[in-house]
Amino acid sequence: METPDSGTARQVGADGHGATLPEGGELAVLEGAKRLLQNAPRPALLVEVEDIRTRQWGYAAREIVRLLARWNYRWFALSESGGLHPISADEESYDANFVAMPDERAEEFQRLIAEPQNLRARRKR
Repeated sequence: METPDSGTARQVGADGHGATLPEGGELAVLEGAKRLLQNAPRPALLVEVEDIRTRQWGYAAREIVRLLARWNYRWFALSESGGLHPISADEESYDANFVAMPDERAEEFQRLIAEPQNLRARRKR
């Protein structure tokens, strides 16, 4: 399959499983995975959301964020310390890697992320 960027692809993690997404072609891949992403247990996703990548595919990166938000995914930015911070699904443009979590699993994932931070805090005492 030819892609606008000569077939460049990358590996991303999706709830412990690997997947290959074409640079900029994430929207088509996500739409093709609709059944998987709408049925339990739904995976968390690490997604590159950048207009510079999606523009050559003919869409804005915000369409990735809005699609998964319609499917009841919450979006988070990663901090340097590894924490997650909620982001809005209503921005006009995006330029980063974000984590998308299904609503029903957000608390589960946040607890997992908090555990390493709690361990670091205990070690400092």
